[in-house]
Order: sequence, then structure tokens, then C-alpha cells
Amino acid sequence: MAKKSTSKQSPDNHLFSFSYDVNHTLLEDASLAMMGNRLRNPSNIASVLLLIVIVFIAMSPNGRQLTLLLASLVCVEVVLWFVSDHWNQFHLRRLKKAGLDITGLPKESRRVKVEVYPDHLVANVPGKEAEELPLSTVRKLHLGREVSVVEFVGPRYVIVPKRALSEQRHRDLIQLVTPAK
Repeated sequence: MAKKSTSKQSPDNHLFSFSYDVNHTLLEDASLAMMGNRLRNPSNIASVLLLIVIVFIAMSPNGRQLTLLLASLVCVEVVLWFVSDHWNQFHLRRLKKAGLDITGLPKESRRVKVEVYPDHLVANVPGKEAEELPLSTVRKLHLGREVSVVEFVGPRYVIVPKRALSEQRHRDLIQLVTPAK
């Protein structure tokens, strides 16, 4: 579980740090990274499978007697299609609920600073106290084109924009936070 950082870390234990400004574009990129491959989206998979079932039932010899079933399956299909289309909004809401909601914050107080240590990260998120996030609690790593998102148990998230780090530091951080299989 994430705990509040109360102790001062020794400087020789500190690997590196980076900072960035949180904005709506960064949050959108992070939600797209969390969404991942569209083919792995559960609602998208269910939608495709249901569409196959609808076509199979409609083409069956008893299809005309099953119009009520077909109509209800089409309604469910429309709902699944809508959910799959808005899957990244679901992840955006998850990020905002986890403390990355910048609505109402002035631009000068949207700065996030992350300090990297061999066994944990310390994240200074706007409007909150610094949190110590042990690397042993990393649940998942979402890699995107512009940003990576480290998901901790809790749920807590640390966004890692590629532009905030050098290429080597970014690779080192990704290697450090990659959860063991």
C-alpha cells in the first residue's frame, strides 16, 4: 500500500528524478496508453462475438421466429459498441479518481515531480502530499507512444512522459518498474 513519505531519503540512494506539467493532452495520452490494443478491449471482443451470434441466429432457419431475441441482442450490441467506443474515457476517469484531476487547478500548480529510488518512487502530485510508492506494489505497466503509465496497487498511477526523460533514463525507469511475471 502507498504510504506517505515522512523520512528523508539519502542522496546516494537516489537514482534520478524528473518533473512535468499535467495537462488534458497528457491525461488523454495516458488513457490511450492504458487502453492499449483495441483488439484486447473486453467490450470490443464481446461486441464482435455478439455480432457473430446475431448473424448466425438471423441466418438460421428459425430466425424469423426469434425476432424478439434478435431485437434484444441488437440492443445489447449497440450498448457494447458504445462502451467499446468510449473505453479510453473509462481509463481517463480512473486516472482522475486516482488524484490526477487537474480541473480547477491553476496552471502553475500542475507540476508533478517524481523521484526514482532503487526500490520505490516518490510522487509529488498537485494538491497532495508526496507519496512513497514501493516498486513491489507495481501492478501493471502500460506503454504508449508518448507516455507510459505505471499502475500501482491502490490504485495509484504515475505517468511517465517520454519527453520528460532522456532516452536512456526512460529505458532504465521502464526496466526498473516492469513487474516480475
